Amino acid sequence: MNTEKEEKKSIIRGSRANDYKTIFVHQFYGGVREDHFEMIVESLESNAAESQIRKEVILELKDEVGLKMTPEQAKRLYLWLGKQITIFEKNNREIKIPDQVAVAKAT
Repeated sequence: MNTEKEEKKSIIRGSRANDYKTIFVHQFYGGVREDHFEMIVESLESNAAESQIRKEVILELKDEVGLKMTPEQAKRLYLWLGKQITIFEKNNREIKIPDQVAVAKAT
């Protein structure tokens, strides 16, 4: 008889959430807390029905999802994005962003 407690193994199952959806990211914002990072992802969609009625182009900026990450998860996301950008630029073209965006992000 084993008197020591046996360690239980973790089982991780992958699945897709019932409310999973794909969005095109328009912009994102967030910040750093003492123990985690936060990021809000926004989409920009045209409201065709309202635009037709009002004879103006109506765009809706929507907060789609809030992400909270540990510092380690944020670093993994940073490294993953860097790798994907390198692959994209190698296979397609250099990605350029407007100077004002680059300056705003750096400060």
